[in-house]
Formats: sequence, C-alpha cells, structure tokens
Amino acid sequence: MKFTLPMCPPLNSLYRYGRRGMYKIAKARAWETDAIYKIKRVRWDRKPITGTIEMWVHLYLKRDRDIDGSLKLILDVFEKAGVYENDSQVTVLQVRKQMDKKNPRIEIIINLLGGL
Repeated sequence: MKFTLPMCPPLNSLYRYGRRGMYKIAKARAWETDAIYKIKRVRWDRKPITGTIEMWVHLYLKRDRDIDGSLKLILDVFEKAGVYENDSQVTVLQVRKQMDKKNPRIEIIINLLGGL
C-alpha cells in the first residue's frame, strides 16, 4: 500500500506543557486529523493488519531536519487510522530524506511480511 501525506510538524513543536501536563498543540492535532482522513481514503474498508509489517518512509523536506523526530507521529497516525493494530508490528523501517522545497510531503509504502 502506498500513501502520500502532507509533511508533519517537527517533533519539538508538537507538544506544550500546561497546568494539567503535556498536551498536543492544535497544529499537530490538525495534521493528525488530515493525515487520518487521507489514509482512510486509500484504505477505508479494510480490517487492521495483524501480522508483521515493513514500512518505507520517504520524507521530502522543505528545510533540513532530523528524520527521527517525525517517525513516532507517523507510526502513531497509521495506528489511529486503523491500518494496523499496534505500531510494534512494524519490524522493518526504512527511512530516507531529501529536499523538496516546492512540495514537502511524506510518502509511505507498507508491505505485509506475515499475517493478514
């Protein structure tokens, strides 16, 4: 399965601390909602994958940044969208980044390694 999502916000700008503890900022929640919608457009009627998964993540960045900061958010959003039951099912994760100032985005390919 192949998915294309808008570039997610950098990890260090996703959360803030308030009186009740840490919370996700509105920009991060909006990206998450949009990403889930786009994932479900591709995979709207299927049950979650139950087996092991190989995931290829290709980040097309507007500005250079660390690749590891985006991964947790990306893995979590696929879980929330119901693509797989838990992000611990991802046993192979390949990540690549390159610059694309005009069209920043994330392209993800998910392959089933075992199970359904």
